[in-house]
Amino acid sequence: RSESSIISVHVVLSLVLYTVHVVLSLVLYTVHVVLSLVLYTVHVVLSLVLYTVHVVLSLVLYTVHVVLSLVLYTVHVVLSLVLYTVHVVLSLVLYTVLRVLYNVYVVYHYILFIYTYIPLYIYIV
Repeated sequence: RSESSIISVHVVLSLVLYTVHVVLSLVLYTVHVVLSLVLYTVHVVLSLVLYTVHVVLSLVLYTVHVVLSLVLYTVHVVLSLVLYTVHVVLSLVLYTVLRVLYNVYVVYHYILFIYTYIPLYIYIV
């Protein structure tokens, strides 16, 4: 009886320990799977959020770049046109002033010739 009792205790203890082992294994595996799913979900959500932020920032920066480029190019074109117009107008004004001065100079010499040489010619002749 003693031997039978020892075998019974051994079998019962073995069953209890095996049951504890199986239950603990199932619990740990379930925790592992749940944690893995949670972490993978967090990873996917964070990746999507960061990618969305990246795309939005890229679009905003590209839009700012394009708008600034257009504004600067427009300013460049307008300033170029204004400066060229000023150049042409000043050139025309200067040419006109110089032409008038030259004409005044020529008229002055004709008058000088008329008042100086013609009387001298008349006097000599």
